[in-house]
Amino acid sequence: MAKARARTKAAPNYGDDSNRFLKVDDVMEILQVGKSTAYRAMQNVNKQLQAEGKLTIAGRVSKKHLMECYF
Repeated sequence: MAKARARTKAAPNYGDDSNRFLKVDDVMEILQVGKSTAYRAMQNVNKQLQAEGKLTIAGRVSKKHLMECYF
């Protein structure tokens, strides 16, 4: 009798959007600023999104919207 293979769940395929949300260290690197300025930039982007009625995540910022605001 053959042994049953353990089933493993495949990891989701996020493609190029795997870094859709950035953390403060990522924002610091992209904008070439310090930590407090990066947090302020994240707050500004998230406030704009909240004003549009969108949900935001504290300590994270959408890469797409960060790029739209600063570049």
